[in-house]
Amino acid sequence: MKKFFILFLITGHPYCSVQTYNMQNEINHAYNFIKNHDYKNAYYLYKNIIIHYPHNINLLCNAGFVAKRAGHWNDAQKYYEQVLKLEENNAQAHRALSHIYLAQGNFERGWTSYEYRWINPPHYNRDFENFIKKNNNLKDKKILLKGEYGLGDTLQFIRYAYVLKQRDAYVIVECQKPLVKLLQLCPYIDKVIQTGNKLPKTDLQALIMSMPLIFNTVLETIPIYIPYLYADNQLVELWHEKIKYDTNFKIGICWQTDMHKNSSNAQAHKDSLAKSIPLSLLAELSQLNNVTLYSLQKINGIEQLEVLPQHLPVISFDNFDESHGPFMDTAALIKNLDLVITVDTSIAHLAGGLGTPTWILLPHQADWRWLLNRYDSPWYPTMRLFRQPEAGDWYTVMNSVKQAIISLFN
Repeated sequence: MKKFFILFLITGHPYCSVQTYNMQNEINHAYNFIKNHDYKNAYYLYKNIIIHYPHNINLLCNAGFVAKRAGHWNDAQKYYEQVLKLEENNAQAHRALSHIYLAQGNFERGWTSYEYRWINPPHYNRDFENFIKKNNNLKDKKILLKGEYGLGDTLQFIRYAYVLKQRDAYVIVECQKPLVKLLQLCPYIDKVIQTGNKLPKTDLQALIMSMPLIFNTVLETIPIYIPYLYADNQLVELWHEKIKYDTNFKIGICWQTDMHKNSSNAQAHKDSLAKSIPLSLLAELSQLNNVTLYSLQKINGIEQLEVLPQHLPVISFDNFDESHGPFMDTAALIKNLDLVITVDTSIAHLAGGLGTPTWILLPHQADWRWLLNRYDSPWYPTMRLFRQPEAGDWYTVMNSVKQAIISLFN
């Protein structure tokens, strides 16, 4: 029997680490479970592995990852905090812990650890001397606020541009191309520049998702100036004319996120699948009396409209957001709706920022920004959350949504 193995795949170190056969075999099994996204079984194996190797940073990080994926957040926190006891600036552990702390509502620790998101590999070439620091005097300062990550992230945190304007700053926002026209409608933003274009000289700058740390944001001090996003008034009137004869309760729906089909990250694709709901299930709301459904879906997922049964009508529009620009028709239509029901995508943040009543359908493993075990959102006072009780269970979610709509009518 072969007695020793080389531990390379797990640790990433190019040298031999002597392990007994049984333990290495267990590590290999756990690794295979991770590759197959079977986090429950990987978690049980890692619980035993960590007992034997409590000081192995790579194994602790793996244990934290599978524990969180398996829904054991307290264990995940314990493993990552053990990593920081061994290596206090470990970026992987800090990034993972930031999501755990933020989901728990522990913003003081969460935002601090979230700053490690740009370390290893670098997220930005940061000029530390020029970045906003806590307690900076911002009066009459020209400030560049840089958008980050996805469109939803920028839409959620652009509210901090308003905070800067309240401090008498001149606010320049660098954002993703699809958001330029929408954000130009915000009266508290002085200039909007598309990411990649030449930037003007400024006094200070900040990453948009660092703003909560800069302003010491906790649950009770989240800026909730609603609305902080705006639709074009002429387009709002145009869409009013289009649907003014519909006297039903008008609901806008969005059922699918970006599926990351072309991404090399299999986990990102799996997470997108978990967030998305079949249109055929969501469209059952059209069977409720006095309800009309309007599609807010774009690109990914619109093919489901073509195969939707005729008894589940969903109204969609050609050239939606094309002639007027990204999000322009969407925002204007939303302002004419009674309710938006959407999965966790940029539409949720747009509707919430516009101040329209919004219901979000969340997977069992929801993103940190929706916190744990809450059915409201401290970020959006007009928002309500509907959570899967078990992974993949959209049926229970939709039953709750139907009953909630019926209750509105009553």
